[in-house]
Amino acid sequence: ATHFLVSLITFSTLLSAVFPLHTKESTDNQPPRRHFLRTSTDSQGATTVTLKHVYHHGSSRFPNLIRRKDFNEDSLRAQELASGMTFTHTVKAINGTNVKPSNKHTVEEFQEKSKNEQISLIMDWEDTPMLLPHVEDWETVISLAKMTYNAYTEITDGDWYELGENYGHVFGDANNDLLIISIKGTSMGFGAGPTVPNDKVISDEYPKAKVWLTGHSLGGALSGLIGLTYGIPVVAFESPGERLPARRLHLPGPPAIPYDKMNIWHIGHSADPIFMGMETKCHLGKSSMFDVIGKYKWHLNIQNHRIRVVIDSILTKWEWDFPEYAVEKDCEDCGVWNFIENTNTQ
Repeated sequence: ATHFLVSLITFSTLLSAVFPLHTKESTDNQPPRRHFLRTSTDSQGATTVTLKHVYHHGSSRFPNLIRRKDFNEDSLRAQELASGMTFTHTVKAINGTNVKPSNKHTVEEFQEKSKNEQISLIMDWEDTPMLLPHVEDWETVISLAKMTYNAYTEITDGDWYELGENYGHVFGDANNDLLIISIKGTSMGFGAGPTVPNDKVISDEYPKAKVWLTGHSLGGALSGLIGLTYGIPVVAFESPGERLPARRLHLPGPPAIPYDKMNIWHIGHSADPIFMGMETKCHLGKSSMFDVIGKYKWHLNIQNHRIRVVIDSILTKWEWDFPEYAVEKDCEDCGVWNFIENTNTQ
Protein backbone atom coordinates (compact mmCIF):
# COMPACT_ATOMS: atom_id res chain seq x y z
CA ALA A 1 0.00 0.00 0.00
CA THR A 2 2.87 2.39 0.78
CA HIS A 3 4.41 1.85 -2.66
CA PHE A 4 1.07 2.60 -4.31
CA LEU A 5 0.48 5.84 -2.38
CA VAL A 6 4.04 7.10 -2.90
CA SER A 7 3.65 6.52 -6.63
CA LEU A 8 0.44 8.54 -6.70
CA ILE A 9 1.94 11.43 -4.74
CA THR A 10 4.77 11.63 -7.26
CA PHE A 11 2.23 11.35 -10.08
CA SER A 12 0.40 14.44 -8.84
CA THR A 13 3.36 16.66 -9.72
CA LEU A 14 3.17 15.53 -13.34
CA LEU A 15 -0.49 16.29 -14.10
CA SER A 16 -0.21 18.93 -16.82
CA ALA A 17 -1.34 19.79 -20.32
CA VAL A 18 1.15 17.41 -21.93
CA PHE A 19 -0.97 14.42 -20.86
CA PRO A 20 1.56 12.53 -18.68
CA LEU A 21 1.55 8.89 -17.69
CA HIS A 22 3.43 7.79 -14.60
CA THR A 23 4.44 4.64 -12.80
CA LYS A 24 7.40 4.29 -10.48
CA GLU A 25 9.30 1.71 -8.50
CA SER A 26 12.29 2.40 -6.27
CA THR A 27 14.41 -0.49 -7.53
CA ASP A 28 14.47 0.35 -11.21
CA ASN A 29 17.20 -0.70 -13.59
CA GLN A 30 15.44 -0.61 -16.93
CA PRO A 31 12.73 1.54 -18.53
CA PRO A 32 9.08 0.49 -18.82
CA ARG A 33 6.97 -0.18 -21.85
CA ARG A 34 3.64 1.34 -22.85
CA HIS A 35 1.77 0.06 -25.86
CA PHE A 36 0.22 2.43 -28.41
CA LEU A 37 -2.03 0.95 -31.06
CA ARG A 38 -3.16 2.03 -34.53
CA THR A 39 -6.63 1.30 -35.82
CA SER A 40 -8.81 0.44 -38.79
CA THR A 41 -12.60 -0.01 -38.69
CA ASP A 42 -14.58 -2.71 -40.49
CA SER A 43 -18.18 -2.54 -41.73
CA GLN A 44 -19.58 -4.10 -38.54
CA GLY A 45 -18.24 -1.27 -36.35
CA ALA A 46 -15.43 -3.38 -34.90
CA THR A 47 -11.96 -1.85 -34.84
CA THR A 48 -8.75 -3.81 -35.30
CA VAL A 49 -5.85 -2.42 -33.29
CA THR A 50 -2.23 -3.43 -33.67
CA LEU A 51 0.89 -2.49 -31.76
CA LYS A 52 2.42 0.67 -33.19
CA HIS A 53 4.96 2.04 -30.68
CA VAL A 54 6.58 1.09 -27.42
CA TYR A 55 8.03 3.99 -25.40
CA HIS A 56 10.70 3.65 -22.73
CA HIS A 57 11.63 6.30 -20.21
CA GLY A 58 14.24 5.45 -17.63
CA SER A 59 14.66 6.97 -14.19
CA SER A 60 17.03 6.50 -11.24
CA ARG A 61 19.96 4.71 -12.87
CA PHE A 62 18.90 5.85 -16.38
CA PRO A 63 17.34 9.31 -15.86
CA ASN A 64 18.17 10.57 -19.36
CA LEU A 65 17.01 7.50 -21.25
CA ILE A 66 14.00 8.22 -23.45
CA ARG A 67 13.54 6.02 -26.49
CA ARG A 68 10.91 4.73 -28.85
CA LYS A 69 10.48 1.63 -30.93
CA ASP A 70 8.15 1.64 -33.95
CA PHE A 71 6.53 -1.45 -35.44
CA ASN A 72 5.61 -2.18 -39.03
CA GLU A 73 3.91 -5.35 -40.19
CA ASP A 74 7.15 -7.33 -40.52
CA SER A 75 8.63 -6.29 -37.18
CA LEU A 76 5.29 -6.90 -35.46
CA ARG A 77 5.10 -10.45 -36.81
CA ALA A 78 8.70 -11.02 -35.70
CA GLN A 79 7.87 -9.77 -32.20
CA GLU A 80 4.84 -12.04 -32.04
CA LEU A 81 6.95 -15.04 -33.04
CA ALA A 82 9.64 -14.17 -30.52
CA SER A 83 7.21 -13.65 -27.62
CA GLY A 84 4.55 -16.20 -28.52
CA MET A 85 1.90 -13.49 -28.07
CA THR A 86 -0.45 -11.64 -30.38
CA PHE A 87 -0.38 -7.85 -30.64
CA THR A 88 -3.47 -7.57 -32.84
CA HIS A 89 -6.85 -7.13 -31.14
CA THR A 90 -10.44 -6.25 -31.97
CA VAL A 91 -12.58 -3.78 -30.01
CA LYS A 92 -16.00 -2.23 -30.45
CA ALA A 93 -17.08 1.32 -29.69
CA ILE A 94 -20.43 2.92 -28.95
CA ASN A 95 -21.61 6.51 -29.05
CA GLY A 96 -21.90 8.11 -25.66
CA THR A 97 -21.32 11.32 -23.74
CA ASN A 98 -18.59 12.65 -21.53
CA VAL A 99 -18.89 15.16 -18.72
CA LYS A 100 -16.38 17.97 -19.15
CA PRO A 101 -15.96 21.33 -17.42
CA SER A 102 -17.28 24.37 -19.26
CA ASN A 103 -15.15 27.46 -19.76
CA LYS A 104 -15.96 28.91 -16.34
CA HIS A 105 -13.09 27.13 -14.57
CA THR A 106 -10.50 24.55 -15.60
CA VAL A 107 -9.58 21.39 -13.74
CA GLU A 108 -6.16 22.93 -13.08
CA GLU A 109 -7.81 25.93 -11.40
CA PHE A 110 -9.96 23.58 -9.33
CA GLN A 111 -6.84 21.72 -8.15
CA GLU A 112 -4.94 24.91 -7.35
CA LYS A 113 -7.74 26.47 -5.28
CA SER A 114 -8.55 23.24 -3.49
CA LYS A 115 -4.94 22.42 -2.64
CA ASN A 116 -3.54 25.83 -1.72
CA GLU A 117 -6.54 27.89 -0.61
CA GLN A 118 -8.90 25.16 0.64
CA ILE A 119 -11.60 26.53 -1.66
CA SER A 120 -13.78 24.33 -3.85
CA LEU A 121 -14.67 26.22 -7.01
CA ILE A 122 -18.17 25.93 -8.39
CA MET A 123 -17.62 24.31 -11.76
CA ASP A 124 -20.13 24.15 -14.56
CA TRP A 125 -20.21 20.81 -16.37
CA GLU A 126 -21.67 19.87 -19.70
CA ASP A 127 -22.25 16.64 -21.61
CA THR A 128 -20.29 16.31 -24.85
CA PRO A 129 -20.48 13.49 -27.43
CA MET A 130 -17.72 10.90 -27.17
CA LEU A 131 -16.85 7.51 -28.65
CA LEU A 132 -16.73 5.04 -25.76
CA PRO A 133 -15.47 1.47 -25.42
CA HIS A 134 -18.26 -1.12 -25.52
CA VAL A 135 -17.60 -2.38 -22.00
CA GLU A 136 -20.43 -4.92 -22.10
CA ASP A 137 -19.06 -6.63 -25.22
CA TRP A 138 -17.09 -9.75 -24.27
CA GLU A 139 -14.68 -9.55 -27.19
CA THR A 140 -13.85 -5.92 -26.42
CA VAL A 141 -13.26 -6.57 -22.71
CA ILE A 142 -11.06 -9.60 -23.44
CA SER A 143 -9.09 -7.64 -26.05
CA LEU A 144 -8.47 -4.78 -23.63
CA ALA A 145 -7.37 -7.27 -20.97
CA LYS A 146 -4.93 -8.81 -23.46
CA MET A 147 -3.55 -5.35 -24.23
CA THR A 148 -2.77 -4.89 -20.54
CA TYR A 149 -1.00 -8.25 -20.63
CA ASN A 150 0.96 -7.15 -23.71
CA ALA A 151 2.36 -4.24 -21.70
CA TYR A 152 4.35 -6.68 -19.54
CA THR A 153 6.11 -8.18 -22.55
CA GLU A 154 9.86 -7.79 -23.02
CA ILE A 155 10.75 -6.22 -26.37
CA THR A 156 13.63 -8.34 -27.55
CA ASP A 157 15.58 -6.43 -30.21
CA GLY A 158 17.53 -3.19 -29.91
CA ASP A 159 16.04 -1.21 -32.80
CA TRP A 160 15.27 1.95 -30.82
CA TYR A 161 15.27 5.68 -31.56
CA GLU A 162 17.19 7.55 -28.85
CA LEU A 163 15.31 10.77 -28.07
CA GLY A 164 17.73 12.52 -25.73
CA GLU A 165 16.96 14.34 -22.50
CA ASN A 166 13.97 16.45 -23.55
CA TYR A 167 10.86 14.35 -23.02
CA GLY A 168 8.32 17.08 -23.72
CA HIS A 169 8.06 16.03 -27.35
CA VAL A 170 4.74 15.03 -28.88
CA PHE A 171 4.63 11.72 -30.71
CA GLY A 172 1.71 10.66 -32.85
CA ASP A 173 0.30 10.01 -36.26
CA ALA A 174 -2.34 12.26 -37.79
CA ASN A 175 -3.95 9.18 -39.42
CA ASN A 176 -4.76 7.55 -36.06
CA ASP A 177 -8.51 7.58 -35.51
CA LEU A 178 -8.40 5.78 -32.15
CA LEU A 179 -5.45 5.45 -29.80
CA ILE A 180 -5.48 2.91 -27.00
CA ILE A 181 -2.80 3.35 -24.37
CA SER A 182 -2.04 0.39 -22.16
CA ILE A 183 -0.22 1.37 -18.97
CA LYS A 184 1.91 -1.31 -17.36
CA GLY A 185 1.16 -2.05 -13.74
CA THR A 186 3.48 -3.04 -10.93
CA SER A 187 4.95 -6.43 -11.76
CA MET A 188 4.74 -9.18 -9.19
CA GLY A 189 7.29 -11.82 -8.29
CA PHE A 190 6.82 -15.58 -8.64
CA GLY A 191 7.66 -15.72 -12.35
CA ALA A 192 6.07 -12.39 -13.27
CA GLY A 193 8.47 -11.87 -16.16
CA PRO A 194 11.40 -9.70 -17.22
CA THR A 195 9.75 -6.30 -16.68
CA VAL A 196 9.63 -6.51 -12.88
CA PRO A 197 12.07 -3.61 -12.28
CA ASN A 198 10.72 -1.47 -15.09
CA ASP A 199 8.02 0.74 -13.53
CA LYS A 200 8.88 4.29 -14.59
CA VAL A 201 7.69 7.57 -16.06
CA ILE A 202 6.45 8.38 -19.56
CA SER A 203 5.05 11.66 -20.99
CA ASP A 204 3.35 11.97 -24.37
CA GLU A 205 0.55 13.66 -26.19
CA TYR A 206 -1.69 12.67 -29.10
CA PRO A 207 -3.90 15.75 -29.47
CA LYS A 208 -5.87 14.69 -32.55
CA ALA A 209 -6.63 11.08 -31.69
CA LYS A 210 -9.57 9.60 -29.83
CA VAL A 211 -7.91 8.13 -26.78
CA TRP A 212 -8.87 5.29 -24.47
CA LEU A 213 -6.84 4.13 -21.50
CA THR A 214 -6.49 0.65 -20.10
CA GLY A 215 -4.24 -0.90 -17.50
CA HIS A 216 -3.84 -3.64 -14.95
CA SER A 217 -3.19 -3.21 -11.21
CA LEU A 218 -1.35 0.07 -10.54
CA GLY A 219 -1.56 0.81 -14.26
CA GLY A 220 -5.36 0.65 -14.00
CA ALA A 221 -5.44 2.98 -10.99
CA LEU A 222 -3.22 5.52 -12.75
CA SER A 223 -5.42 5.25 -15.84
CA GLY A 224 -8.42 6.12 -13.67
CA LEU A 225 -6.74 9.23 -12.28
CA ILE A 226 -5.64 10.42 -15.72
CA GLY A 227 -9.05 9.63 -17.19
CA LEU A 228 -10.82 11.63 -14.48
CA THR A 229 -8.50 14.61 -14.93
CA TYR A 230 -8.74 14.82 -18.70
CA GLY A 231 -12.11 13.22 -19.44
CA ILE A 232 -10.68 10.12 -21.14
CA PRO A 233 -12.51 6.76 -21.14
CA VAL A 234 -10.83 4.12 -18.97
CA VAL A 235 -11.18 0.34 -18.62
CA ALA A 236 -9.11 -0.92 -15.67
CA PHE A 237 -8.46 -4.48 -14.53
CA GLU A 238 -7.84 -5.63 -10.94
CA SER A 239 -6.71 -2.19 -9.80
CA PRO A 240 -6.59 -1.00 -6.19
CA GLY A 241 -9.10 1.69 -5.30
CA GLU A 242 -8.12 5.12 -6.58
CA ARG A 243 -11.02 7.15 -5.15
CA LEU A 244 -9.03 8.19 -2.06
CA PRO A 245 -5.93 9.24 -4.06
CA ALA A 246 -8.22 11.23 -6.39
CA ARG A 247 -9.44 13.23 -3.39
CA ARG A 248 -5.89 13.71 -2.11
CA LEU A 249 -4.86 14.97 -5.55
CA HIS A 250 -7.79 17.42 -5.46
CA LEU A 251 -9.40 16.03 -8.60
CA PRO A 252 -13.07 16.90 -9.22
CA GLY A 253 -15.61 14.41 -7.94
CA PRO A 254 -19.16 14.30 -6.59
CA PRO A 255 -21.27 16.38 -6.60
CA ALA A 256 -19.44 18.12 -9.47
CA ILE A 257 -19.02 14.80 -11.33
CA PRO A 258 -21.16 11.92 -10.04
CA TYR A 259 -19.39 8.56 -10.12
CA ASP A 260 -21.91 7.14 -12.56
CA LYS A 261 -21.11 9.96 -15.01
CA MET A 262 -17.40 9.13 -15.11
CA ASN A 263 -16.37 7.06 -18.11
CA ILE A 264 -14.26 4.85 -15.87
CA TRP A 265 -15.01 1.14 -15.67
CA HIS A 266 -13.27 -1.23 -13.26
CA ILE A 267 -13.28 -4.98 -13.82
CA GLY A 268 -12.15 -7.37 -11.10
CA HIS A 269 -13.03 -10.49 -9.14
CA SER A 270 -13.81 -11.41 -5.56
CA ALA A 271 -10.68 -13.54 -4.93
CA ASP A 272 -8.20 -10.73 -5.61
CA PRO A 273 -7.22 -9.00 -2.33
CA ILE A 274 -5.84 -6.00 -4.22
CA PHE A 275 -9.03 -5.33 -6.16
CA MET A 276 -11.23 -6.05 -3.13
CA GLY A 277 -9.20 -3.59 -1.09
CA MET A 278 -6.61 -3.62 1.61
CA GLU A 279 -5.98 -0.09 2.87
CA THR A 280 -7.69 1.57 -0.09
CA LYS A 281 -10.64 -0.16 -1.69
CA CYS A 282 -13.02 2.41 -3.23
CA HIS A 283 -12.93 2.83 -7.02
CA LEU A 284 -13.84 5.74 -9.24
CA GLY A 285 -16.59 5.34 -11.79
CA LYS A 286 -18.38 2.00 -11.87
CA SER A 287 -17.15 -1.51 -11.09
CA SER A 288 -17.99 -5.00 -12.31
CA MET A 289 -17.02 -7.85 -9.99
CA PHE A 290 -16.84 -11.50 -11.05
CA ASP A 291 -17.84 -13.57 -8.00
CA VAL A 292 -15.29 -16.36 -8.39
CA ILE A 293 -15.52 -17.20 -4.69
CA GLY A 294 -19.20 -17.98 -5.08
CA LYS A 295 -19.04 -19.56 -8.56
CA TYR A 296 -15.58 -21.19 -8.58
CA LYS A 297 -15.08 -21.66 -4.81
CA TRP A 298 -11.80 -19.77 -5.03
CA HIS A 299 -10.18 -18.20 -1.97
CA LEU A 300 -8.53 -14.80 -1.55
CA ASN A 301 -4.98 -15.17 -2.86
CA ILE A 302 -2.52 -12.64 -4.22
CA GLN A 303 -1.71 -15.04 -7.07
CA ASN A 304 -5.25 -14.48 -8.38
CA HIS A 305 -4.33 -10.84 -9.04
CA ARG A 306 -2.34 -11.62 -12.20
CA ILE A 307 -3.91 -10.50 -15.47
CA ARG A 308 -3.12 -13.85 -17.09
CA VAL A 309 -5.35 -15.55 -14.50
CA VAL A 310 -8.14 -13.07 -15.26
CA ILE A 311 -7.92 -13.75 -19.00
CA ASP A 312 -7.42 -17.51 -19.01
CA SER A 313 -9.56 -18.58 -16.06
CA ILE A 314 -12.32 -15.97 -15.91
CA LEU A 315 -12.99 -13.80 -18.96
CA THR A 316 -12.61 -16.56 -21.55
CA LYS A 317 -14.40 -19.25 -19.50
CA TRP A 318 -17.19 -17.45 -17.63
CA GLU A 319 -20.50 -19.29 -18.10
CA TRP A 320 -22.79 -16.74 -16.48
CA ASP A 321 -23.93 -13.22 -17.39
CA PHE A 322 -21.44 -10.39 -17.40
CA PRO A 323 -21.58 -8.81 -13.91
CA GLU A 324 -23.39 -5.49 -13.89
CA TYR A 325 -21.35 -2.28 -13.65
CA ALA A 326 -22.40 -0.30 -10.57
CA VAL A 327 -21.13 2.54 -8.41
CA GLU A 328 -19.62 1.20 -5.19
CA LYS A 329 -21.98 2.47 -2.49
CA ASP A 330 -21.24 2.84 1.22
CA CYS A 331 -17.58 2.24 0.40
CA GLU A 332 -15.03 3.29 3.03
CA ASP A 333 -11.26 3.44 2.63
CA CYS A 334 -8.70 2.63 5.32
CA GLY A 335 -11.18 0.52 7.27
CA VAL A 336 -8.46 -0.94 9.55
CA TRP A 337 -7.61 2.48 10.99
CA ASN A 338 -8.92 3.54 14.39
CA PHE A 339 -9.53 7.27 14.78
CA ILE A 340 -9.12 8.55 18.34
CA GLU A 341 -10.81 11.79 19.38
CA ASN A 342 -8.48 14.35 20.94
CA THR A 343 -10.11 15.48 24.21
CA ASN A 344 -7.25 17.78 25.21
CA THR A 345 -8.68 21.30 25.21
CA GLN A 346 -5.45 23.09 26.10
